[in-house]
Amino acid sequence: MTNTGRWLFALTLLPLVAGGAAAQSAAPSGEPKVTGRSITLLPGTCPQVMPGDELVLEWNPAFDVPGGATGVLTMLLSFRKAGQTGPDPQGHREFLLRATYFGKRAGRPSEITQLPNGFLQFRFHVPHQDIEPGEYRVATARSIPRTLEDHAVNAPMTNSPMNSSFCLNVVPWSAPATATVNEK
Repeated sequence: MTNTGRWLFALTLLPLVAGGAAAQSAAPSGEPKVTGRSITLLPGTCPQVMPGDELVLEWNPAFDVPGGATGVLTMLLSFRKAGQTGPDPQGHREFLLRATYFGKRAGRPSEITQLPNGFLQFRFHVPHQDIEPGEYRVATARSIPRTLEDHAVNAPMTNSPMNSSFCLNVVPWSAPATATVNEK
């Protein structure tokens, strides 16, 4: 078969391959699973989340920094399963959420944005690790402030999410429902 013949054969198979890929209901194991859900994280609530969900937190961390902080470079929240008192060696009962400020030149949207009311909006994604289903509470919170010179400094938050009751109810990822195709 000539190169031209191979290309024509490949082009005739393309619609069949594309149609078959669209009919799959779940991504194969090991590939990221995106749910497309965005959930607001509020103190005193315990929303149901699954791997791939985006969590949105509006927060003013406030820092005790000489010269003041102009924003946040990174926010880390670790969640631990309710009733778990220490670190989990297998990692199935705790997970870390991270939001990062990428700046204007990074070529990708920042996960931390300044809001008009002076608060910051943090966008986290529930990780795709093997997390045991159940209720999780914030265990640690750490943030790295940005200074006027756009440098990172090591300063504690004076308004930490640790002072509020943040909770997540983690459920296993499930594939979105797919429409069945009636064959004639």
